[in-house]
Amino acid sequence: MTLSVGIYVDSRLDIAPVAVAAESAGLSHLWLYDSPLVFADTSMAALVAAQATTRISIGPGVANPLQRPPEYTAQMLATLNLAAPGRVMLGLGIGNSALRSRGLPPATIADMRSHVEAVRALLRGEDALVGTDNRPVRLIHPHDPWMNINNYIPIWYSAFGPKGLELAGELADGVLTRWEGPDRSQRAADVIAPGRSKSTCPNFEFGVVYAMQPIDSDDELETDAMRMALGPLVVSRLRYLTANAQSADEVPVPFRDGFVAYQE
Repeated sequence: MTLSVGIYVDSRLDIAPVAVAAESAGLSHLWLYDSPLVFADTSMAALVAAQATTRISIGPGVANPLQRPPEYTAQMLATLNLAAPGRVMLGLGIGNSALRSRGLPPATIADMRSHVEAVRALLRGEDALVGTDNRPVRLIHPHDPWMNINNYIPIWYSAFGPKGLELAGELADGVLTRWEGPDRSQRAADVIAPGRSKSTCPNFEFGVVYAMQPIDSDDELETDAMRMALGPLVVSRLRYLTANAQSADEVPVPFRDGFVAYQE
């Protein structure tokens, strides 16, 4: 098994030093948060990061299928692929923060499937059916100096529930799921397996996501710096839990007090 370690960072135009540091440290993936009301434009930040590095893979982590039409997603990826050939990836999820911050429900499994199928077709240089009328479109100039579709662009799913995990196994090149211990990861892998039996993607990567902040002592846990570092992910998790659980009994014990407080 090959182990690779990546990092999530917020999208911002002064990202170059972070990207260089991540690459120098040997990290493999640089995921950029893709929430329009929260951070800077992800495509612009990704371009800055790509131009500052030579090896690390870069992409939205994660976009959602209702954020951009598939032709816009394909355009963004193929353009970035011209700046960083073979180092571009797409992370895709249901839009937990991006859509809920607009007061909208998350995307559905059907939205995820149709978006990925259309984006993949466009990146192969083929027609894709888009819009409510299923209009066929294709990228007209998917080549230098405009775009690059010659280098394969992997698509990762951010999935937690069984339907999303199985779809990830079927259509994606990798899955991003929360770290909740080895048993939870094994259960997720078992759910993914039926989708893999229907997949045409040759390789599949399994990614677990967790928050980390180095400290010298426990005294640093209750500090503003710690809240700044880990608070956004904690709140995102609580938002997800309150949207998908009816009572505190349904969530892991360490989150129950926070679940109640967030609901109130």
